[in-house]
Amino acid sequence: MPRGKANQNPDDPMNGTTSTGTPSKMDAVRQALASLGYDAKPPALDKFIRETFGLTIQPNMISSYKSQLKSKPKKGGKGGRRGRPPLSESAVPKEVGGNISFKDLHDVKTLAGRLGISKLRKLVDVLS
Repeated sequence: MPRGKANQNPDDPMNGTTSTGTPSKMDAVRQALASLGYDAKPPALDKFIRETFGLTIQPNMISSYKSQLKSKPKKGGKGGRRGRPPLSESAVPKEVGGNISFKDLHDVKTLAGRLGISKLRKLVDVLS
């Protein structure tokens, strides 16, 4: 999957423009959407872009750019990693019952795997 563009400096005078000084196609579509609104159809956007910037953009490319701009998450909006969010500390119960925690059960299980069930029972009998 291709990587995105590096973060651009908004103060850069060449930000969003080509070396000839005209805006990039994406920036032209962005400006057309800003003036005509997101409800504008690709032919209307194409007419605005041709008259304003002198660029010719295919209608399917305008539609693609429009959907990309519409789907980009706003700052502070949804975005980030997919999948379930990790459980918070308060969501994981610390105690199973009484004074036994999951860590204690895990330790007993590893001990049973290391010693064997019969030796673990003997050990419990000695301790109780």
